[in-house]
Amino acid sequence: MSVPTGPKDRRVIPRWRETSTATQTGEAALSTRGVTPAEQARSQAPLSKLAAEFQQTPNLGRAAELTSAARLLSRPELAEDAATYLLMHPQQTTPAALTNARVTLALDQLQAVASPPPLLSVDEVGVPFMATQVRRFRAKLRAFAINPLAHLDLARAYTALGEVTKAERHIRIALGLAPQHRLVLRTAMRFYLHLSAPRTALRLLYRHGAGTSDPWLMAAEISTAMVAEQAPRFVRKGRELLTRAQQSPLQLSELAASLGTLELYAGKDKRARQLFQRSMEQPTENTVAQVRWAKPRLHLDLTGARRVDVPRNFEALAWQQYFAGEAAASRVNFMAWLHDEPFSSRPAHMAAYLADLLDPSPQAAIDLTALALAAEPDRPLLLNNMAFYLASMGRIDEAARFVARAARLPVQPADRVALLATQGLIQFRSGDPVSGEQLYHQAVGLARSSHDRANELVAALYLARERQLQQPEVLDQRVDQVLEQAETSNDPGVTLTAQKVRRQTGRLSSSSGDQGTRSTREPRHE
Repeated sequence: MSVPTGPKDRRVIPRWRETSTATQTGEAALSTRGVTPAEQARSQAPLSKLAAEFQQTPNLGRAAELTSAARLLSRPELAEDAATYLLMHPQQTTPAALTNARVTLALDQLQAVASPPPLLSVDEVGVPFMATQVRRFRAKLRAFAINPLAHLDLARAYTALGEVTKAERHIRIALGLAPQHRLVLRTAMRFYLHLSAPRTALRLLYRHGAGTSDPWLMAAEISTAMVAEQAPRFVRKGRELLTRAQQSPLQLSELAASLGTLELYAGKDKRARQLFQRSMEQPTENTVAQVRWAKPRLHLDLTGARRVDVPRNFEALAWQQYFAGEAAASRVNFMAWLHDEPFSSRPAHMAAYLADLLDPSPQAAIDLTALALAAEPDRPLLLNNMAFYLASMGRIDEAARFVARAARLPVQPADRVALLATQGLIQFRSGDPVSGEQLYHQAVGLARSSHDRANELVAALYLARERQLQQPEVLDQRVDQVLEQAETSNDPGVTLTAQKVRRQTGRLSSSSGDQGTRSTREPRHE
């Protein structure tokens, strides 16, 4: 298991949430600047048709579709009757539809979005859940095939399951139905970024030509161009838009953060600080996560920034809590982030990592890693972690297959350490402690030669655990020696691993609570 270090690089790439959620965060409003009257009429046509159908034959399905589409297209007045209809039938209506109805009628604004999340179960984010989401959105499309929202949502579910050909088909359909819409374009760009095709994402934006006046699309273009390692086209116009300040700080937040990131990578720290300060006047959660990433690099002073409870601020909180030693709280937010973006391997990896360290059984970690591998089947870190979790459950043959797949791929030094250690674990659990010890020693030696103290300690901790479990009736003093060494580390991954080893070897400590000890350490960057 590699010790997490936080993201080495980060850009303000678009989020890809379920559209019913995106309509509540301010990013989904229809951008009409630069759109011709004919194009605007075309995007509104499905909404007008749905409104007429609801008036003719009211039912819950049409009411839910109408409120969702009306909010996306910034025409809530067309859905007031439908929203009222939904609120009159709460027992037969989904929570998401009820939330849309209340926001459409401005009953409680963003309360539902801003409330702290509970700890989601694997059943609410895993592969079986995403399969039910596919069935759900396919049913919606059977009822209303020209709803671009449902096509985006179905593409998101397919992407989480690794069915990218099907996902791309629905992305293309949504683009055909609403080619100028901000949410459709940003989602399509995020899809191609997920496929490591940033140039395709840029060509799509340039072809539809709506990015030159919309700050959300400018932000996406600048960040995507950075990923593609080519010069962004909208930097000058983006700066002009910030200078004019004719839109709300929320609408300009991600643009300012994207430009700040561009200046940071160019070595222009003063300008980067100014732009990040500007981005925090009324930030999106994506901006907050970017500023948190940039803060140690720029020594940002955010005392003057407006303090707000930013809705869906899961990513920034998850990393902040993890490096503060608040493992249980961090896990809650990694799971919430995964629920927002189930196709993203990073929250799945971290949620699984914490589940393994905090739970008595690695089953939740296995299920979460299965979801991550569905979206990214050839990522060595995920393959290695799956092998580790399976071996911990005694499923040795399955673990060996996953570790063999990982070994055939190019890996980073820290992941090579983890791979050797996992191979050692498999040998121990297969009844060959001699080979297991040799592999663990190789892992420890490689980490030491790479000056990677955290992964050196983690490999040593798991080696000590396996030795002790081989002879549980004999107290192995080497376990206590490694645990003492681990106490000198301020890395939360080392601390949590030491707590786990204490529990599994019967060594209790006053500092071995599930939360972990606090650390003021910022993420290490590889």
